[in-house]
Amino acid sequence: MVRAAIALLMLVLVPSAVVAQGEKRIALLIGNQVYDPKVGRLKNPHDDVTLVGAALKQLGFQVTILNDADYRAMDVAIKRFVTEVRSKGNDAISFFYYSGHGAANPETQINYLIPVDVTDPNDGNLWYQSFQQNDLIDKLSKQAPNATHYVVFDACRNELNLSGPAAKAIGAEKGFVPVPQTPGLLIAYATAQGRTAADVGNNGGPYARALAAELVKPGIEAVNMFRNVQIRVKDDIGQDPWLSFPALPQVYLAGRTTGTTSMPTPSTTSVAAREWQDVKETTSIAVLERYLQAHKDDPVYAALAQDRIEALKRAQQAKAEAEALTKSKAEADARAKAATEREHIASLQKQEEYRKSVERVRSPLFGVVLSPLTDALRAKYNIAKSVNGVAVLEVDPTSAAAQKRIKVGDVITEVSQEAVTSIEDIIRNVDKTKRIGRKAVLLRLAHGNGDTMFVALPVQ
Repeated sequence: MVRAAIALLMLVLVPSAVVAQGEKRIALLIGNQVYDPKVGRLKNPHDDVTLVGAALKQLGFQVTILNDADYRAMDVAIKRFVTEVRSKGNDAISFFYYSGHGAANPETQINYLIPVDVTDPNDGNLWYQSFQQNDLIDKLSKQAPNATHYVVFDACRNELNLSGPAAKAIGAEKGFVPVPQTPGLLIAYATAQGRTAADVGNNGGPYARALAAELVKPGIEAVNMFRNVQIRVKDDIGQDPWLSFPALPQVYLAGRTTGTTSMPTPSTTSVAAREWQDVKETTSIAVLERYLQAHKDDPVYAALAQDRIEALKRAQQAKAEAEALTKSKAEADARAKAATEREHIASLQKQEEYRKSVERVRSPLFGVVLSPLTDALRAKYNIAKSVNGVAVLEVDPTSAAAQKRIKVGDVITEVSQEAVTSIEDIIRNVDKTKRIGRKAVLLRLAHGNGDTMFVALPVQ
């Protein structure tokens, strides 16, 4: 119900032309905030991309947000972004926004976006580990030349700990150098060339807040909208944003006409903004739904709340699936354990049966412990493959077998002139000997090398 109400509110407030063009509007927003302390951590990029992304969604953009991107993640995301823009064909509109650290190489005059996997900006590898700004610009202009592109760099924060040779060459400002006009692209810096951008305030930095507020105002052409952002930031904090653009098609991102109802815009002093600061980190869906109901008329903060609710629901679903998987694994482990225990019990039973059979041979018979002849025993006692029978494992030194010089490793091949291959064969022949009243049994034994001998042992 809440989702439907918000969707209806957006259709009423946003001009229909904007919604109709939504399928041709693509945006990529990167917010790099959690840097290594040696580089300098920031506090606003995550809020920056969330705030700008919420505004762009209201304008029909397909928005992708990437937080704390390393070099590979930035490279892949930008290549995919350019490909998606190109696939939209003529008259597509792209919007790229980067919030994070950036700097210019003083020797090459090339600007760089600094990924979060840079660990030390002063070790001489900064330019090799960072992403060239002109690579993005070239890809957009050459691979999607018929689209209109808005490229925003809210970078060059003064928090960058650049103190090595690069800092000395660039100067204290650590800012971007200007880039030439590029067909089809409006390029915006959050501050003047060679200067740094502020990372102050809450709910996003000053440039991001101004940009989000101006984006959703209908009846303002895009170039003029960016000029309004310049003026707003200049008035708010004295920072002087920079723009570069050639002749561009007229684009009204929020629609051409204002109608009788003005689009609500975010403000850091609004009730929605203040209360969002209190609830944005909550994990309670109920709290967020109450906030959403209270501020459903604010398209930006309503969208932020809706996004947070959906993220929490996805997390809950993932947790439930993980718990179900854990339960299923536990049940499978229990079944496997039960099967192992059954096998172990069966093995013990077999061992007990074997022990009893061996004891039957040991006690009344020869004073020896016997075993079926296995490959392991052949290898252990060097028993030839041609020898078959039952192996002697132990000999009681006080027994008749010991007196007859039967040794461990010998093999009983015959009992009473009958071939034997198992302990059962021996037991059967001994029992037969007893039944006919004989007091001794004749054994034929083979040594490991195949030599044989005959011995008579008492059966009583």
